Amino acid sequence: MFQQINNQASFQVTAILIALWLFTRPRIRRGPGWQFLMALIMMASAAFVAGYSGSRVAALGFLLALPLFMISRWRFIVQDKLRWLAISVVLVSALLGANQFENQRGLTSVLEKTTAINAGFSGSARLGMYTIAFDVIKQAPFLGHGIGSFVRVWQFAKPDFYAKHPDAVLPPQRVSHPHNELIFWLVEGGAIAGIGLVAFAFSVIMTLIKLPHSRRYAYGAMLLPITLHTQVELPFYISSLHWFVFLFLLFVVMQASTRRYQLNLSTAAINLIKLATIVGALAAFVFLSSSMMANLEFKRYQMKQVAEGSDPLAIALHHPYFKKFATEIMMISLFNSSVRYALDDNVRLFAQWADQELNYNPNIAFYRLAVLANQYLKQDQHACIIAKKGLSIYPVDPTLKTAVQQCEVDR
Repeated sequence: MFQQINNQASFQVTAILIALWLFTRPRIRRGPGWQFLMALIMMASAAFVAGYSGSRVAALGFLLALPLFMISRWRFIVQDKLRWLAISVVLVSALLGANQFENQRGLTSVLEKTTAINAGFSGSARLGMYTIAFDVIKQAPFLGHGIGSFVRVWQFAKPDFYAKHPDAVLPPQRVSHPHNELIFWLVEGGAIAGIGLVAFAFSVIMTLIKLPHSRRYAYGAMLLPITLHTQVELPFYISSLHWFVFLFLLFVVMQASTRRYQLNLSTAAINLIKLATIVGALAAFVFLSSSMMANLEFKRYQMKQVAEGSDPLAIALHHPYFKKFATEIMMISLFNSSVRYALDDNVRLFAQWADQELNYNPNIAFYRLAVLANQYLKQDQHACIIAKKGLSIYPVDPTLKTAVQQCEVDR
């Protein structure tokens, strides 16, 4: 229910289109009136939230998807003109009502933000993000830089971008995704990954083409809002709900063209499948249980509910998914406590770890702490090197700016 605003908006636009689809189905058209009323309330609620959000991607997705839907289902719409007139009135009223409810958001801000994107690098960080990503793609066009490499290669490409565009505006924090799924995979996987994505898209389009006219464009319309959203943000990485809905819609599209085959398996193969199912279920249970326990450790650590002398992240530090995050937390905690109690060897250990970590994880927080650690150890020259490198990546960070200015004064 509570999501990032554009995620919420693209999901609600998808809900609107699903409701419109249901209005054309026999169960709603000829069924009890309460079913139609429930679908109408769902559509109105989704329209109000989408309109109130002021999301450009949601507005564009809806404007592109609605004509496709009407082309596909027009035959059913004209059969129930009065009902569809009522549906249209409710839909438009919900959208306009959201705009009137909050003039600082809603449809007004859609127009303002659409105009702002034309202002160049200083008007939209997105354009700068794309430019850096394209430069990085050119460095490894065929195989890419490797899975999980985007954070490293994109951040390290920022200094060259700033040198060419000194007035450009980029996000001040570390960027982990270019807000475009295709560009993200071109950076990490190169042309190989790009070909795979194109092949997938082509297979979906061909499946849609083979469907009857009454379903072809309607199914495409329902897929469109979330698909469009993946090209301007990262919905699948911050919303499992988007994953579930998108995969379900893909199943609906694909299952119409499935072919059934009868396969006779040997007794050994059947037993192997049963064994693999049991082992897989147990492995999933162990992984999910340990994930839940690791999350509880993070919660207790954040809420300062850890018993004195205990290992606060014992499970997370050995978990295949949470190990890296837990290590970062423990190293930061080690640095802070070591500085407080003047434990020089521990501060030196953190400084060495930070030097290695920054080679593949240029996190702004690690640059700040690495500078502080080296200053504490009286390694001012090395602290200046780290501060200058960090400032070239994060030029608006006040902590790094102050450190570099101090370096200039002491030189």
